[in-house]
Amino acid sequence: MRRVLPDMVNPPDSGLVLQPVGKMLMAARFLTAIGTPGAARALDTPMTVTLLCHEDSEVRVHFASAAEAVFAALSDGVARNLMADLCVVTFEGSGGRDQRHLSKQFHAALDTALLQGKAVVAVVRDEGDLSDAARILVSETYDLPPVSGTMVSEVMRALGYPSSRKLAARLSEADDAIACLPGAAIIGALRLETAGGMVRTILNAARRLKGPEKPDLTLEDLHLSDELEGHLRGIVADLNGWRAGAVAWDDVSCSTLLYGPPGCGKTSVAQALAGSAGLRFVSATYAEAQAAGSLSDYFAAMERRAREAIAHAPSLFFVDEIDSLPDRSAQGGHNESYVTAVVNHALELFTRLHRTPGVVVMAASNHISKIDPALIRAGRLDTHFYVGLPDRAGIETILRKRLASAGADLDLAAMSRLLVGQSGADVVTAATKARAIARRAGRPISDADLMQAIGENRRTVPEVPLERIALHEAGHAVVRAAVGLPPPERAIVSAREAHVVSTPPLTLGPREVEQLMATLLGGRAAEMLILGTSSSGAETDIAQATELALAAETRLCVGAIMPVYLPYSTDRPQTWPSEIHTAVRKRMSVAQKLAFQAVRRNEMVLRALADALLAARELNAADLEQLLRSVVHVPLPSDRAPALPVELFAGDTASDPAEQTSDARTPPERAP
Repeated sequence: MRRVLPDMVNPPDSGLVLQPVGKMLMAARFLTAIGTPGAARALDTPMTVTLLCHEDSEVRVHFASAAEAVFAALSDGVARNLMADLCVVTFEGSGGRDQRHLSKQFHAALDTALLQGKAVVAVVRDEGDLSDAARILVSETYDLPPVSGTMVSEVMRALGYPSSRKLAARLSEADDAIACLPGAAIIGALRLETAGGMVRTILNAARRLKGPEKPDLTLEDLHLSDELEGHLRGIVADLNGWRAGAVAWDDVSCSTLLYGPPGCGKTSVAQALAGSAGLRFVSATYAEAQAAGSLSDYFAAMERRAREAIAHAPSLFFVDEIDSLPDRSAQGGHNESYVTAVVNHALELFTRLHRTPGVVVMAASNHISKIDPALIRAGRLDTHFYVGLPDRAGIETILRKRLASAGADLDLAAMSRLLVGQSGADVVTAATKARAIARRAGRPISDADLMQAIGENRRTVPEVPLERIALHEAGHAVVRAAVGLPPPERAIVSAREAHVVSTPPLTLGPREVEQLMATLLGGRAAEMLILGTSSSGAETDIAQATELALAAETRLCVGAIMPVYLPYSTDRPQTWPSEIHTAVRKRMSVAQKLAFQAVRRNEMVLRALADALLAARELNAADLEQLLRSVVHVPLPSDRAPALPVELFAGDTASDPAEQTSDARTPPERAP
């Protein structure tokens, strides 16, 4: 490098011609990639293809513009003109809407150079960008490295500003951060008048960019479900094994999707994993990247964050609100090409990160149903965990950690009961407000301060009849048990949130459809039995039951002899044939009768469960199992349904087995 870079400042036999600093930096990167100038001797071997790989199209284009200067300087080092028989061909695509057109142009340029018998340096993302002819002629593959402190020192030396050993060492120590600096920041610094000014400017920029290497939060600071905590601690263990050389990167579970309602701590989970595993935390949001401007600006914004994660590996690349990416199956019209380009870029980005040793990928979504299916398949975000509202134990843990330094004797168990149904962010807000109240009063925090803060949070929520809500949720739990499904795992009731958590059946047959539909209508049945009326709280339940009834008739075909897939939607009931309307109404009627039978036969259990839920605000699996142990079961219509007609399975009546086999394969002739 020291022999080549000075020739770029003062090329032989050409007078004093100062090459732009950017080209010198690109030359330094290329020389670092190939190892030594001596390796350049193989570059111009006819009918060979040398790959120079980088994922960023902008960097590839910059190398192409600097190639003539780079190879001119290298030519002097190897005593021959490399450019005479060498052709540099650059792929400029980045997954955008013009991807196919650019690939076609690139393949044509590659094949033209090879037809002329030239040596080719192909500047690409990876070997997959090559044409078929070029792929079989690849001789060497190099990855273009990021700018490092050592490269900066060598460029300074070539420019006549040699840095001291101390300054050079400081630059080398900041390699990771310098790798992520925008090129303009480095090039501008190298145009200053003193070596000290150059180094100080670059190091200050690197320091501002670097920020904290890892979050202070750790897994010990969070209260997580056993399943999620086990998964995250498994990742930490795998990473430790990978660092020690005992675990291959392919065996590390390195991609996770967290989904659930807003404010439930999905970002905190990602930060805690990074903190516990000692990973650099790199956060990106597709919505912010799309706000950067044009499609190319969007790609550049996401690529910058990806490069940072790769340069600082081991790292955690976290994408928040991934559901802001459009789902291609739900798009159409004039935006279709834009949507396809954006999603294809995301697919390529996740695949690349997934294959990069040391980069753990995690994403968060409020609406998992809105995510393009290709993003969450195996090899991308293939492990999914629901992150919901914290339970009472989780709320108490959050309060204890947030108020630990207050030094007060607080009744956190009682306070956590009042916060059931609120998100982790709401609990943190209440704790922060309580601390502020006590601080302004000049005294330690008290239960009254926390009560006041909780009350302020509640004033943002309309008053709701908790007794009716508790009865409604109890109805779901009682009917679920009465129709033969396992008891729920959790039930909560609050002004903000109320639901019963349960695991759905693995498969759906006639029996399971009846069970689920009756359970969905159980809340409404409980309200009508005890209060005499139903409320708007049953709207979503009715919608889900109707959707399930429609699916049973038109998609699952659990009640039909002839399996025909008919993807009708509940959004457009006017398109349903009359027989579908009749079948759906019949299923809804049966489910309603089942739900009424279940709550009527178990009224005492229903009332006891509603009272317990109202008092505790949250019941866990053990509580629910105890309260539901005396539930009386109700028979299901499918239990006494007749068997399928025998003739459905009847074969040909011919006595010759060979004849039967032939008939089974050959359709019968049409009657005239």
